[in-house]
Amino acid sequence: MTWNYRVIKDKDKSGDIFYAIHDVYYENYKIQGWSENPSILISDDAEDLCDNFKLIEQAFDKPLLEVKGEKLVEYKRQIEI
Repeated sequence: MTWNYRVIKDKDKSGDIFYAIHDVYYENYKIQGWSENPSILISDDAEDLCDNFKLIEQAFDKPLLEVKGEKLVEYKRQIEI
């Protein structure tokens, strides 16, 4: 199983839309799941923190994902930085 960081669009309990960075897990290039909570940058090593930041930056080069029921699907809008 592999993983990467992705930007995910979701709604809170009141229906408000929000975006967050999550770990997304894959098997055979298909999404198998994602972290329940958004990713937080914290580390006991500055170099490791920098490496994680670079991985999170890469999430903005990929299509957005959107929660649809129990699945993630590619969201039509791409992020422009």
